[in-house]
Amino acid sequence: MAGGQYFNPEKVECIRKNIASYDWAKALSKEAVDKADTLIGYGKHYWWTLPTPNELPRCLPPGHINSGCPFCGDENFLKFGSRGWIPHIVGNKWKMECKNCGGIFPSNDFKSYYESGLDELGIFRSSKADPSYLVNTLYPEKGPDYMVDDGRGYVDETNNRWSFVAFYNHYGLWANWDDDGIDGGIILSGAKKMSEAYVYTGKTIYALYCLLLLYKVALLYPDLDLNVWMRLPGRPYRNTDGFSLQGKATGRICEAILARNLCMAADAVMPVLRTHKEEAESFFSEFASVDAEQIEETIVDGLLRQVFIGVQNGSIGGNEGMYQSALAIAAVCMGECEESKKWIEWLFQDGEVIAKNDPIRVRTERKTGGN
Repeated sequence: MAGGQYFNPEKVECIRKNIASYDWAKALSKEAVDKADTLIGYGKHYWWTLPTPNELPRCLPPGHINSGCPFCGDENFLKFGSRGWIPHIVGNKWKMECKNCGGIFPSNDFKSYYESGLDELGIFRSSKADPSYLVNTLYPEKGPDYMVDDGRGYVDETNNRWSFVAFYNHYGLWANWDDDGIDGGIILSGAKKMSEAYVYTGKTIYALYCLLLLYKVALLYPDLDLNVWMRLPGRPYRNTDGFSLQGKATGRICEAILARNLCMAADAVMPVLRTHKEEAESFFSEFASVDAEQIEETIVDGLLRQVFIGVQNGSIGGNEGMYQSALAIAAVCMGECEESKKWIEWLFQDGEVIAKNDPIRVRTERKTGGN
């Protein structure tokens, strides 16, 4: 039975006793709950349409040659390094703002373009999107095509590709490593804060929002493959992959952090599918006609099982200990079964990385054990 294994009843009871007894625990709880209240205030539609398919690339930073800003150049990078941008995630506006000069990119209304391309499951399909939104509306004096991004970036006169939609997709939506806030990397931070708020308070609403997000992520996660984008000539979509060209939502190094936190959140909230079955099904009903068992199986198959696949093929990696901890928490969340036993045994067995050149993917990997 998946979920409620790391955050088992005894651990949750201990956590809540600490909150009732100690000021430090009260402060941690209040911080998480305040952030979760902000997040659920965005509404169900926000979270349902937030996770993106592989059709939209992800990258860090926005320029593949020039790491600065189209307006203020290297001033942005010299002052802030790679942390020089503010994602406009409230309302999911698909805009990045330069911290130095205030320039906002892309120049077109990608939010409307994205929403016009959502299919019946709330998944973006470029074939459905309205091309009338691919026009510069912020800086008309620079021409109709200036800094217009359809998801794949804008190539300027110096042949630098500015990929602000891909940057927002990574830094604003999937993962932001700057802090423990909720002003970026909203999929990761949202799952983390909403699941924490449920553990701390026992209020079902936090778990339901988190489950909705995790279910939608699980529909998309198996097909996320950053290699499709990073292997292109000139490597226009740089990421945290250690030059391996491997990753899923993010480069494989950061993917280990993302996967671990998503599995931890799943463990915290999945018991609600059993204790509040009808409430969960009703919560999902406007988006998907699924029962609680289908929700659980989708998260198990589309998220937990993908971690084992990812650590074996190198799309989930990182420094020693990173991918191992991601797989370990996935196994714990699965509960005691033959599958999770196999994962744990793999973690402790001696192994090696077998890398090969590939005519399409450039490079492939296979790990044979977690050492």
